[in-house]
Amino acid sequence: MKHLIDQPVRVRTTVDLPRELLDRSRSVVDRGLVKNQNTLFTAALADYLDQLDQQAIDRQFAAMSGDAPYQELNMQLLQEFAGNDSQASTARDESP
Repeated sequence: MKHLIDQPVRVRTTVDLPRELLDRSRSVVDRGLVKNQNTLFTAALADYLDQLDQQAIDRQFAAMSGDAPYQELNMQLLQEFAGNDSQASTARDESP
């Protein structure tokens, strides 16, 4: 038996969908590809929100590529750790 604490809080809501989208979602359920429309909508929304989050992260990294102080720090760190990388690689290659 699942405990209530293990289940996320659910909130009922209403959305207006284009007829074609609703028909397509029903078809997916009818073919047994997903358990029900709620499962489909929840998974699709979670995937879409994850994509938006990833796009936001990508934009932040893209902005860093034009950030001169960040690039200088990055190069400094690469130079400082270059010796450590080669030492670690040599130690790994020499181990039995």
